[in-house]
Amino acid sequence: GGIHDGQTILKDDFQANQNEKPCVVNFSPSSEGVNVTIDANSGSCSSFCGLRGYFEGVYLKVPKSCESEERKKTHTEFKRLYDRKEYQEARNKLEPLLKDCFDSLEWIEKGWIHNDLAITQYKIGDLSGCQQTLKPYAADAARTEEDIRKEYPPRDVDSYIAILKATRTNLKL
Repeated sequence: GGIHDGQTILKDDFQANQNEKPCVVNFSPSSEGVNVTIDANSGSCSSFCGLRGYFEGVYLKVPKSCESEERKKTHTEFKRLYDRKEYQEARNKLEPLLKDCFDSLEWIEKGWIHNDLAITQYKIGDLSGCQQTLKPYAADAARTEEDIRKEYPPRDVDSYIAILKATRTNLKL
């Protein structure tokens, strides 16, 4: 549907057949991007979300350097520098991605970037920087895979466990 005057009205077949109120979604600009809320007088919007899904929140305006293609280019260049053992240059390439794009990165990608940066810091002798970069994952890395599996949906857990395995390896270094 379209957005008119900062609002869109959604109605699925069930709502239409039951003569229920439609889902009313409000869009308002904010300094960060667009704030999306469900109108207080709205009918249910759950059928538009999917399993464990929701859409309310602030949708960030992502800087160009954080868009998907730019992130891919940055990571490709990082990998090229790393493979050539130009570790300081690789670090300089990757650190801004994590810093500038932190709020808009998907959590799994963020975990891999943390690990890539940490191993690069290790390679240049910045052991405290390496440990600091891995700190957000250290507590989970110390837990068993079985415990982790109990807390995450099946689709997410395998990806997260792979990140934690990399974190364990990097922390041991």
